[in-house]
Amino acid sequence: MPIRHATLMAIMLSFFVISPASAEQIGDVGYYRVAHVADDDMLMVRAKPSAAADQIGSFGPHAKPIEVFETDHGWARVSANGRTGWVSMAYLAPYAPRMNKTLNLPEGFQCWGTEPFWSAKFSESEVILSGVETISGDTLAIDSASGAPWKGSISLDNGTGKAIIHATRSCSDGMSDARYGWKVSLTFRQTPPDSRTSLSYRIVRGCCRVPPKDQ
Repeated sequence: MPIRHATLMAIMLSFFVISPASAEQIGDVGYYRVAHVADDDMLMVRAKPSAAADQIGSFGPHAKPIEVFETDHGWARVSANGRTGWVSMAYLAPYAPRMNKTLNLPEGFQCWGTEPFWSAKFSESEVILSGVETISGDTLAIDSASGAPWKGSISLDNGTGKAIIHATRSCSDGMSDARYGWKVSLTFRQTPPDSRTSLSYRIVRGCCRVPPKDQ
């Protein structure tokens, strides 16, 4: 569907906008997938909730999950390409992401932060770190998880580390105007500089999301 036709259909379907309550809701974040977009087209992300606003990004025709933070008269606020923008809800459908059974979080869950730049990828059995050093290396085993899916505690590395994760509408990476649906505080054991230095712990904080995939 050409982009100009997509804009027209957004107006035509405005009376059939999906209610935000029908989305898969985890904490403050609603999950959707792109719908009603042809395979050779894209869903445009606009700077403002208007079809006349500047395009600042796009999603593929099968992208999911799309994290929605708020809605405004048929438009949904999302993050794309490091910016916060808006997409027409005429092109979104509710989506229930597959859940990580151990953590009670969506599969593909990732976190990152700045100062220093670091990242963490969560699976059902471990957390793989990048950009930070721990005494256990780049991979920390997940011992257990507790709490609701929008606010929980994850025990790591035989009880010596911890990740506190909770859903929010206001997490910022400090580098862009993008918004993310989760915050994290990660505690881990650092490698001592030498044998005379006692073991120390470090805390890093950042944002998390489930990156959308076009498939």
